[in-house]
Amino acid sequence: MVILSALQWRVQPPTPLSFIRYFLALLPIKSEFDEEAKEMLLHLSRLHTEIAVNGYFFVTVKPSAIAVASILNSLDLMGESLMSFDLRNILMSEINKRSPLNPHEDEMKKIRAKLRRDYQKSYEIKIEKEEPHHSRPKTVSAKSKHVGAAWGNSPNSIVQGTTR
Repeated sequence: MVILSALQWRVQPPTPLSFIRYFLALLPIKSEFDEEAKEMLLHLSRLHTEIAVNGYFFVTVKPSAIAVASILNSLDLMGESLMSFDLRNILMSEINKRSPLNPHEDEMKKIRAKLRRDYQKSYEIKIEKEEPHHSRPKTVSAKSKHVGAAWGNSPNSIVQGTTR
């Protein structure tokens, strides 16, 4: 009981989101733009983890693997204009130092592909529910707060999309 009190009853297992926050805390922030890019990466990664919660495929996947796959997929979505190549390299280097996960292994590729498909499916459902005459084109920037809804027609970029 003393141990639980000292821990303030915080004894849940780590979640993918807790790993994401840990990994993103390793990023050096040199400018406001870097901070905004980090926030966008957190937002997109969180969306990926929320989708993973609904998939039976992810039940046996380690939370750290879901976190790394979410970060990698989110980096793909952001494009280099929103997060510099150097900052991406720093992040991946820090993840590699602290995690045994290899983003190039077949298992990680499967996790990323499934997560990417589920993410795209959830976006397609959202777009189908929108009425076309209420949508307007929007270019996503690092300052956009509607990143999750801003997937364009291309699965590799969020540069162009629609929001309400």
